[in-house]
Amino acid sequence: MKRRAWMMSLALISAGLGLTTASYGGMSGARLATQGEWPPMAVVVNGGSEGGISLIDPVTDTALGPFLGGRLGPSDGLLDVVVTPDGRTAIVSNFTNRTLVFIDVEARPPVRLGPRVRLLIEPEDMALSPDGQFVLVTSGLGMEETAMDVVSVDVAGRRIVDQLKLTGDKQAQAVDVAPDGETVLVTDFENAQIHVLQLNPDGTLAETDTSIASDGQPVNVVISPDGKTAIAANFSTSDGSFAASTVTILRINGPLDVVKTGTVNNLFGNQQGAAFTPDGVKAWVLSIAPRPDRLSLLNVDGPGMVTNGKQFVPLLSDVISGLLGVDVIAVAPDGTKAYVGNPSVDGALASQVAVVDLTGRRPHVRGRISMPMPLAIAFPRAGGR
Repeated sequence: MKRRAWMMSLALISAGLGLTTASYGGMSGARLATQGEWPPMAVVVNGGSEGGISLIDPVTDTALGPFLGGRLGPSDGLLDVVVTPDGRTAIVSNFTNRTLVFIDVEARPPVRLGPRVRLLIEPEDMALSPDGQFVLVTSGLGMEETAMDVVSVDVAGRRIVDQLKLTGDKQAQAVDVAPDGETVLVTDFENAQIHVLQLNPDGTLAETDTSIASDGQPVNVVISPDGKTAIAANFSTSDGSFAASTVTILRINGPLDVVKTGTVNNLFGNQQGAAFTPDGVKAWVLSIAPRPDRLSLLNVDGPGMVTNGKQFVPLLSDVISGLLGVDVIAVAPDGTKAYVGNPSVDGALASQVAVVDLTGRRPHVRGRISMPMPLAIAFPRAGGR
């Protein structure tokens, strides 16, 4: 098992076929397609010294970029990305300078939109409301006083709507919003819990009385496309002593009605995140304890009914810590493949996105897309994150 390190400054929790890259950063016209010629693209955060974003065409598995290098704030703070349902706007979190950056990703090349939104927390994880009107933000394990906060930002107005401070010793490291637009789940790593919050129509947030014990210290949570199942990725055991080999399963019966329904055991350890397929019948969970990191199959048999699919895929990265809430797995809209970046900025990092074939009897990495340090990856939200 890999050595783990605890790196608070960066909000880390310790723990086949070569494809084409087209570098269009800095080009202004002739070789760039006009708007409307591209399918919905995945947006990738590029970390490291270069910074910026890249785009992936899911039809050709070709990368465009990187773009906006040096224009998104300190490159060592770029972590998460979400894309609005219309595919026009990407939002990137910068942990280092406490900002959200808005980008027009329909423009060729992509351009930054207006001023940054400055926050009072170190933004790490983000989740959009189903209509794309609000983006919710949590701060990982940054400053202790801001780890208790969840921020709601108006996407169109690019302004803070609300900053909810959780009561008691509750914390919020990762966040997702259900398709009902009201149910919000946040993971509490320190207390090994998942808290249910309410998103109101005006973008304000409220606590509820529901907190659910996880089967370990959760660092991420994802909700299924139909809004009935949630998976919390447990990184370590509840007391923090050992790597967890579990994910916690929740069922969402209706707005704000969330219950724990089970546990999936015998995963590879230190789960960092998960992603559902568009039809919601499968999910893939990322574990960083093995060498290299691995993607494991989960079967979704019904609302809150998830089992171990007992298939796995070795990945390109081999990290020794994990980002909190940052989603580095993105399943293509047609469900045939997944794109996987680095679940950390620490360890043996890949300079390529792994393209995982999900169609055959044995899932496998079928391709690699070269780009600077790929981290979070997101397609436009289609009623989901």
